[in-house]
Amino acid sequence: IMNMVRSMLKAKQLPKYFWGEVASTAAYILNRCPSKRLEGVTPEEVWSNNKPDVSHLRLFGSMGYKHVPEQLRRKLDDKGEKMILLGYHPTGGYKLFNPISKQIVVSRDVMLDESKGWNSESNKDEQYSQVIIDSVDAETNEDQNEESGGACTSNALRRSQRDTRIPGRLKGFEMISDVDVNEDRDIVHFALFSETEPVTFEEAILNSKWVDSMKDELRSIEKNQVWELVTLPKETNQSKVGL
Repeated sequence: IMNMVRSMLKAKQLPKYFWGEVASTAAYILNRCPSKRLEGVTPEEVWSNNKPDVSHLRLFGSMGYKHVPEQLRRKLDDKGEKMILLGYHPTGGYKLFNPISKQIVVSRDVMLDESKGWNSESNKDEQYSQVIIDSVDAETNEDQNEESGGACTSNALRRSQRDTRIPGRLKGFEMISDVDVNEDRDIVHFALFSETEPVTFEEAILNSKWVDSMKDELRSIEKNQVWELVTLPKETNQSKVGL
């Protein structure tokens, strides 16, 4: 994953402090790519038993314009804010970076131009607040790891002598001990456990976030009167769906 992260950052000339978001995006994409080890099946399909939808995937680092609602702008303000595509949110929206406010936002109402990207040369010294906090934590953790190195080594040796029972759902995967994984060990787990979107209505109603999102959409449709009440045809194979 880190090889992919380096390539993505380099290709779009993005600052290194985006590596965390890019790693999550790389895992999201790899989950939806056919794997030789899985005989051409995607990891997402093996995990959820559903073929992933990739129609929403766009070129990483593309320039985009997020729509600004009328209530949040004045008459002469721009209708869109310039954004940079960083990744995908579990609820279905795009994760976008605002180079002006230095914040990452999630939105579905965005137009992306895959032929354009962000020129980061003029923003080398500018980072969003989350990155600054993360860098301080990283330095603290480094010092703690140096002090407790001996204890970690002895614990790792004790764990390696135990017999591990592999869960049934993971028998198709190659299991590797954490001790044998390189310095990127915290990131290799992203591909297996990253959140996924529900594929069917039955799956969506099990998640309160999706239910709230559907209710908001229905309220918006009703408010704007963009619907027409019709009688359900008697001779149809389709069933009614309600919240």
